[in-house]
Amino acid sequence: MRVEESLEKIVVFAPAKLNLYLRVLGKRSDGFHELQTLICFISLYDQITLQPHREQDGLVVSWATGSAGGDLERRVISTWNPNNLIVRAVELFRARSGIRRPVRICLQKRIPARSGLGGGSSDAAAVLWGLNRLYRLGLSREQLAGWAAELGSDVPCFLYSGLCLCTGRGEQVQPLGWLPRLHAVVVFPPQGLSTAEVYGHWNESEQGKGPGIREAVRAWGQGSPAAWRNGLFNSLEPVARKLCPGLQQLRRHLESRGHWAGQLSGSGSAYFVLCRNRVQARRLARQLAAEGWGRCWAVSTTV
Repeated sequence: MRVEESLEKIVVFAPAKLNLYLRVLGKRSDGFHELQTLICFISLYDQITLQPHREQDGLVVSWATGSAGGDLERRVISTWNPNNLIVRAVELFRARSGIRRPVRICLQKRIPARSGLGGGSSDAAAVLWGLNRLYRLGLSREQLAGWAAELGSDVPCFLYSGLCLCTGRGEQVQPLGWLPRLHAVVVFPPQGLSTAEVYGHWNESEQGKGPGIREAVRAWGQGSPAAWRNGLFNSLEPVARKLCPGLQQLRRHLESRGHWAGQLSGSGSAYFVLCRNRVQARRLARQLAAEGWGRCWAVSTTV
């Protein structure tokens, strides 16, 4: 997680993620789903600035509605809502660390909600990471990951980098220590999808066939585009395409134009297609945006 810091503030760049592989194994007794997923992080970021404050807590949120980051088009000063995931991260940090100093947080939001790109979880992890740096506590990544798991299943993975294997309900993170350099286009259709709705409609018999996790890890470790295609799989895509018909149309459109590999990220509705280089990714992002498929970003994996 990239950080810029000074004596007065900490700026954390919270990345979006792609699920290169996602297999849902079944529903657990605690209501969550058991899964196996390979996650990488991409060059689409929310930006979070944390500063000590003398009087009271504050959260300022700005949204970008265009592609490729876009201009920040509107601004709102929110209340300190206890249901907000950023606020929950601050309160959890305070409960565990004992530090209760007022803090002002500015969030520049570029990762869209209901996209399967993990923006909210990434923001929460960034707040834990930033507060640790702001107060110079020196807590380890593993300590923070333990706290992060209390906020959400996929929050811990955002404290790591490279390619990560996540198991359990997603909170058990194993960094694999290597990462293929990927270029991709991420398309966010006009219709978003609720994670709870997609998982609620998931049916084991409809998830489709795909590689096992060992085969997928091996494919992504080979460094070959031909091999990477064999590592792509998402159990949730059949469900998402039923709930969001535009995804099926987008997939058919991309296949008709000969684009070689792509799939849904997480529970969607963002869809990504791998490209052979940065030039191809930028060209395709411009084309798809001009054709009205939704917001589009040319991205690459981060280290």
